[in-house]
Formats: sequence, C-alpha cells, structure tokens
Amino acid sequence: MRKLNTSLIILLISAAVVLNTFAKTEPRLVIDLPRWSGYDIALHPDGKIVASASLADIIHTFNIETGEMITELEGHEKGVESVAYSPKGNILVSGDQSGFNKIWDVETNEIIKELDKHAWVIKDIEFSRDGSILATGDWGWGQTLRLWNPETGKLLHGIQAGKVDDISFSFDGKVIASGVLDTGLVQLWDTETGELLQTLETEMEHVFAVAFFGAERMLVVGGTGGMQTWDGETGERVKTFNLPGNDKEIRTVAVNPDQKMLASGGNDSMVHLWDLKTLKVVDTLDLHFGRMHTVTFSSDGLTLATSANDSLLGIWDIEPLGPIILFSVNPKDKTTVLWGHLKQR
Repeated sequence: MRKLNTSLIILLISAAVVLNTFAKTEPRLVIDLPRWSGYDIALHPDGKIVASASLADIIHTFNIETGEMITELEGHEKGVESVAYSPKGNILVSGDQSGFNKIWDVETNEIIKELDKHAWVIKDIEFSRDGSILATGDWGWGQTLRLWNPETGKLLHGIQAGKVDDISFSFDGKVIASGVLDTGLVQLWDTETGELLQTLETEMEHVFAVAFFGAERMLVVGGTGGMQTWDGETGERVKTFNLPGNDKEIRTVAVNPDQKMLASGGNDSMVHLWDLKTLKVVDTLDLHFGRMHTVTFSSDGLTLATSANDSLLGIWDIEPLGPIILFSVNPKDKTTVLWGHLKQR
C-alpha cells in the first residue's frame, strides 16, 4: 500500500473520519410520471431502475440515470398500488385494487406467478432482507396479512390483522410489523408461526407507516399523530418525534440500510431526513407539491427515491450519516487499510 505523509497520519491517527453531509439540496433527477402514477415506487437492487405503480393498471419502469422509460408492464385489470423488487432483483411483485398480486420475471417482463387473491386492495408488499419471505397486506377482511414463499408462491401464513396499510420486517426476518389503518394499532407477528407477539397502542387515529431499524427491533411508526419510536421487544413507546412545521400527519417512512438515517414524508409535501440516534432533522428535501406517497432508499443507501400525488418522482443523492470509519492506521508501518468508501460525485 502507499505510504502516508506525516500530516495525513496525524489527521487519521484517531482512525475515524466524520462525514456530515446528507443529501444534495436539489434532486439529481426529476421524472415526470404518467398521470395516476407513483402511488408506490421500488428501486431495483442494482441501483439503476425504479418501478412505479399506476392506477391506470400499468407498472412503469425508468432508468434513474437518464429518466427514460424502460418498459410498461401490462397485466393487471385494476389500478396498481404496490410494487416491490426481491433482494436479488430477479422478480418484481405488484398488487392491485382487486386484491391480486402478480410476480414478474425482471428479465423477460412476463408474469410468472399469480398469488391467491386477497379480499381487497393491496396496500403494501415487502420482502424479508434475505428474500426468503414475501409479505402482502390489504384493506379488506379475513387474512389481510399474508406471508408467502416467493419462489413457489405457497402461502406460509394467512393472518387476520385488520386493515393493513403498511408492513415491515425486522432485520433478522423473524418478526413482521403491520400498521392497522383505522385502529391506531401496530401488531408484531412471529414470521415462523404466524402468532401475535405484541400489540402497540399508538393512540393515533390512523397508522400509515411502520419501519424496523436496528438489530434490537426498534420500530418507527407514522400516522395522524406524527411519528413515534417503539421497542419491539418490550412493546414500550420510547419517544415521540418533534415534527417540523405544522404538518402532523406522516404518510411514509424509510430507514437507510446503514440503520442511521430515517426519511419521512407527509401531507406538507416535504421529505425530512432524520438522525435516528438523536431523532433530529438533518436535512429537508423540497421538490413535491402534493401529499407524499413513498420514500425509499436504494440497497446501498446512497440513493433516495420520492413520489407524491403531483406525478413527480425525485431521485436524490444521499451521503452516509457520520461518523464512519474510512481508514484504520497501523502506527508501526504507517499504512492505511480501507474500511469503507466515499462516493465521488
């Protein structure tokens, strides 16, 4: 490895470099979506493609470097409200207003499976981090939360969970949280047995968003009462966020894969980035002029995609929330070992 000069050694002797930049003040790309599009968006794991759900019964995919439309996926008979890529990126799952979930081959753009019909509109689709479990939630009745084997399409568990508006897997995939739209409850379920583990009483009129963060199963909940953090192990509320501005309704949340940053969007059209350690806003993204639909991070955490009911899709460059170790210095030979990377823009 290359030798370091004396001044650089002094700077790095603490073995850490702190990064305090978060997002660019302007989006890298703004995509004008077709009408009725952007009700849900999903970033492909390769970081090059975004899929957009449309109430015009179509899924559009776009190149997030150029903004050009790649393809239109047609196969639903009702409006599409939910989309999700598998962690491997080989399949895309979409859910519509009739309760149908379709699995698409990303290479051929063809439907390869159709899951058993839900009672009503599919409001969220999520994969466990390892891709072994697919979860779908709906606004209907009966088994509104369903866990599937995405390879075979076999139903693993059908759970009566009320009107499910959002779902999230814990980091280890052993627990799934479901936010109930009309009761203000968040329910935590064992993904192996389908049994109820905890019921969190948020005291919100509506719960719109849930997201696990950290190996300790901490949970962020967003709804008509703003945002809260909960301990998923004990079932205790930890803290209520102090939201900026006058908007007290959070519609969508996403946790960066580094588990340090949270993005939230509500009725005020702003996207706020939060430090999950301090629960303070570190940046505000101002692009949209309608109620937020979705915020989602790329698998490497360096891109954020946002959509609202203004038919705009924003692509933002995101830097890690420090501190982050870039180099570790060996005092004997004064050489560096690369532990991370700094994205050049």
